[in-house]
Amino acid sequence: MQKNKCVFINIIYCILFFLGYTVSIGCGLRNIKNHDSSSLEIQVRELLDTASNTDSVVSVKSQQEIIDLCRNTSNGFVTITAIMEQRVLENYDDLLTANLLKEIYLRELKDPSKAVELYEKLVAHDPKNIPLKQELVGIYQASKRYNDVAELYCKEIGKGSGNDEWLQFQVASHLIYAGKVKEGLEYAKERLGKDPSAQNIERMSRLYEISNEWEKAAQEIQKAIITTSNVQYSVNMKIHLGELYIRSQQYEQALLYLKELGASPSLSDQQRSVVNEQIFRIYKKQGRLSELKIEAIGK
Repeated sequence: MQKNKCVFINIIYCILFFLGYTVSIGCGLRNIKNHDSSSLEIQVRELLDTASNTDSVVSVKSQQEIIDLCRNTSNGFVTITAIMEQRVLENYDDLLTANLLKEIYLRELKDPSKAVELYEKLVAHDPKNIPLKQELVGIYQASKRYNDVAELYCKEIGKGSGNDEWLQFQVASHLIYAGKVKEGLEYAKERLGKDPSAQNIERMSRLYEISNEWEKAAQEIQKAIITTSNVQYSVNMKIHLGELYIRSQQYEQALLYLKELGASPSLSDQQRSVVNEQIFRIYKKQGRLSELKIEAIGK
C-alpha cells in the first residue's frame, strides 16, 4: 500500500513538473515573438540603409535578409510593409525600398492592389519619371488591368516623346487584351492608318494577330514587305509571315512558302536557322518527321 502511494505521488510530481515546463516554454515563446516584433523595425531600417548605400551584391543580400525576417517573425510582413511604406512616402526618391515593397506585395502577399496603390502615389508625385511609369505598367499587366495600361499610355501621347505611334499601338493592343477588340482595332486604324509606313502596317498586323484574325494579319504583313525598301527588315517580315501560316494551321502553304524562302540568298545564317526550325516544327506537328530529309535548306 505504501509502495503504491509513493508511485502515485511520483506521478503527481511528474505531471506538475511537465505542466510547469510547458507554461515556461509558452511564456518563453511569447517573449521571443514580442522581442522579434519590437526589434524588427530597427533591424529592417538598418538593413534598408545598408542596401541603399552599398554595392549590388550586399544590397541584394540585405533585401533577402529583410524578407527572411518577415517570414520568421509573428506578423512580420504586416509590420515591415508599414515600416517600408512610411519610409517611401517620407522620401519618394527611395526607389530601392519601393521596389522591394512592390516585390513583397506581389510575390509574398499576393496582393497586386497594394503595389498599384504604392506606384500610383509615386507616379503622381513625379509624373515625368518614365521608369516609374514603366514599373506601374508592369504591375498593371501582372494584375491584368489592361484598361489602366491603355489609359496610362493614352495620357503620354502628344507630349513630344517622338513615340506617339508606338504609344498608340500600345493603347490599341491593351484595349484588345482587355476584351475590347473592335474598339482597339478601330482606334489603331484611325491613328496608325494616317501614316501607312511599313512599321505601322506591321503594327496593324500584330494587332490582328493578337485578335486571332490570322488572315488579316498575313495580309498586312504582305503589305509591309512590299512597302519597305530595307532588305533585312523585309526578310524578317517574311519569316514572320511563315509563322502566321503555322499558327493558323495552314501547314502545306507554310511549307511551300518557307522552303522557297529558305533558298533565298538574302537570308543570313541565323535567319536560315530560324526557317529550318519552322519547317521542322511543321513536320513534327503533322507527325511526318520520318519524311524530313536532314539537309540544309538553300544548298
